[in-house]
Amino acid sequence: MGMTAEHHAHLVRASLERYLAASYLYRGVLARLIGLLDSDVAALQHITRAGQLTPSELARRMPQSAAGTTSIVDRLRRAGLISRDRDRSDGRRAILRATAEGEQRLASALAPLTADLAALGDGLSVDERACVERFMMRLAELAERHAERLLTEAQDAARVAADLPAPVLWG
Repeated sequence: MGMTAEHHAHLVRASLERYLAASYLYRGVLARLIGLLDSDVAALQHITRAGQLTPSELARRMPQSAAGTTSIVDRLRRAGLISRDRDRSDGRRAILRATAEGEQRLASALAPLTADLAALGDGLSVDERACVERFMMRLAELAERHAERLLTEAQDAARVAADLPAPVLWG
């Protein structure tokens, strides 16, 4: 007797939850090893992956306030891992880029995992690889869409709370 579609779906969800937990643990250990906070590593990964970001673009990709993002950017700049330059086309905007040292430290720290991921992918057939790629892209899109939804809900709730009258203490 084979597994049901429901059981397969449960196994996929359980595997994804395990991967997410392992990924969170990996980022935390990686951060400690290279002397950063988890949020700093996440920011460096976002900046490196994108090539360049404005501070507001970085803030949208991370669950941070503007002040929190500024703190992260300042720590990464002091560590020499990113640069913050004025946008040539709009001098009011800042552009964040990973420095050569930032790219190298991140690549070196991730090299063993990257090599194992390449070997894992090499063990798949062309059809299996295409299936995994489609699934992972859809998964990323789904996670991004739900993160955006949650962010919008949180912003809406904050606006409603700001519109409520302040309680009167002495009245």
